[in-house]
Amino acid sequence: MSALRPSPLALLTASILAAGAWSAPGSGQTVEWIVRDAPLEAPGAGPPHVEPHLAADPADPDHLVAASIVVGADGDRWHCAVLASFDGGSAWVRTDFGAMERCIDPWVVVLPEDTALFAAIEIRSDGQGPDRFRLHLHRSLDGGRTWSPEPDTLGRRLEHPILAFGGPAHGGALYLGARLFVRGPEEEAWAHAGRVGHLEGADPTRARRTALIGPARDLIVTGVAPLPGGDLVVTYRDFHGEVEGSADVAERARGWAARSEDGGRSFGEPVLVDSACASGGLARAFPGYPSAAMAGAEGPSRTRLYHACVRRDLEGVAVSRSTDGGRSWSRPVRADRAGGDEGTPHARTPMVAAGPEGRVAVAWYDRRHDPERACQDVYLAVSGDGGRRFSRPVRVTLRSSCPGAGRNGRAARSWPMGGDYGALAAGPDGTFHLLWADSRSGVFALRRAAFRVDVGSETSGSGPRDQVPPVEEIFGDPMEIPAVRRFLADGGFGERSLRAPDALTGFGRLAGIWIAAQEVRTRDGGWTDGEPALWVWKYALGGFAVQDLWYQARDRLPDYLGDLGRDYLLTATRIYDVRDERWKIVWIANGAGETPGKDFGTMEATEREGRIEMTSPPGEHGLQRVVFSEVTPDTFRWTSEYSRDGGETWTAVMRVRARRYR
Repeated sequence: MSALRPSPLALLTASILAAGAWSAPGSGQTVEWIVRDAPLEAPGAGPPHVEPHLAADPADPDHLVAASIVVGADGDRWHCAVLASFDGGSAWVRTDFGAMERCIDPWVVVLPEDTALFAAIEIRSDGQGPDRFRLHLHRSLDGGRTWSPEPDTLGRRLEHPILAFGGPAHGGALYLGARLFVRGPEEEAWAHAGRVGHLEGADPTRARRTALIGPARDLIVTGVAPLPGGDLVVTYRDFHGEVEGSADVAERARGWAARSEDGGRSFGEPVLVDSACASGGLARAFPGYPSAAMAGAEGPSRTRLYHACVRRDLEGVAVSRSTDGGRSWSRPVRADRAGGDEGTPHARTPMVAAGPEGRVAVAWYDRRHDPERACQDVYLAVSGDGGRRFSRPVRVTLRSSCPGAGRNGRAARSWPMGGDYGALAAGPDGTFHLLWADSRSGVFALRRAAFRVDVGSETSGSGPRDQVPPVEEIFGDPMEIPAVRRFLADGGFGERSLRAPDALTGFGRLAGIWIAAQEVRTRDGGWTDGEPALWVWKYALGGFAVQDLWYQARDRLPDYLGDLGRDYLLTATRIYDVRDERWKIVWIANGAGETPGKDFGTMEATEREGRIEMTSPPGEHGLQRVVFSEVTPDTFRWTSEYSRDGGETWTAVMRVRARRYR
């Protein structure tokens, strides 16, 4: 976030009152179910289905194409099946590709004029090591009803193919990204680079290779995004030594984005997408492949890119976004905010899809409800503001699934979550479609859901939003938050001592729990949206002081606080000095400044004409004042301002509106 702001110390002083924000799109969004947790109706359901992938027709909201791995009863032979629906997912046509010895990593894409493509890896028995991996491509000219009997073989030593159609700006080309096995430093070792292929006119006979993506090390392509303006963005994850044969081991995997301006012939320097996600590896639980999505309906200048991955230790899902075509990426935000008795997330296999008008959906498998981490559900979170913040997660599945407890056999051992990647797609009408492998019956079978993101109403204007959401919608029960419970443990909100000055009620009238919505000034003169916060006030020191607590959950921190890895807490104690007829205030925070351990300061305040004006000692950015105004029993406004000319003029850098909860 680029903001006109004071030094970190002064900024945190202001944060006593407004370190977080809420905006209507991020809290009012809800899931409007069309279909929830229903079996996928297709002929010949057969043995276990795992690792589904799904594509939506960009022109026809009723047309869907999906693919999955079908594991044989003996577990030694796998083939792939492709399914097509022409009624929005109610009924499906199935085609089995049984000629492949072992089929893995299915991927589908829908092109214009009823064309669909299906790609998969065949593992052959007539080869050694990665040479056994062959990439095949099948074509359908009737939307998936029938398919070419013989595939086009596009290469070998490839894994996890991703198809993306370029559209008119790319000459109708199809891009195919994959993980490429290459010889490592030692001849017996294999490393992994990324490869993107360019199929002119989406014609496999006119395929050409393009530049390698990233170092020839341990990486995998996670997304291929042909931008409306003609450029190409490829995202990939650098596992950095998390596979056999590599000695370069990093603590965390990193996500990268590389951009090409010549159709993939060459790529510029990659930019970091995130470094907060799990890497998996041989010795750890594989978190599933990261997922990428693009929404480009607004045109080249406003194309949005999204990247979702599982956080380290599997504790949730993080989403990064780019609004400038992959040149820069936001700090990852959490899409898995747990509340109440939902428990700590135990997430795997993230999926992200982007629809029109800033609507984004993220889904994942989650084992939070099972202490043994053996049974799982599918969870979903949605955003209506382009991924700045996400709704409270929704449990999609009505019953948990326990893959290892049924008749899945090798399917459960090879794909313990039901797949290393998922199936989530957005249709042109704003409907999202979700498929997953579910084992509640004892064997993996495909189930589905369809939904829309209902943003709800929001207000516009130059000031902070007047609509402040219900506290429960953001935080659950505030008294279940340990920091709040401890803060109020000595007797609730307290009361003013009869011997304390009457002026103590100036701040004392705020005793209670409030939810706040804040904005921060940007360099271009606009205002940011931020994150919600709880603000708790009480009488303290036997009724002779007023103390407050500012609380923000670690997964909802605003950008300027950075990635603390913990909840952000700030508290201030206020006493009224009857000799000086002013408030004396001291505050302290838990290490959000540039110099940990120095997040504290002092302020003074006076009350005039219904306004409380707080001031701090002059600093490197000049004078600061903080103003409480429009105070009623249930609402108030707060503004932080700075002056660089000795108080002649003032510039507002933060503003907040608060509403009483209790």
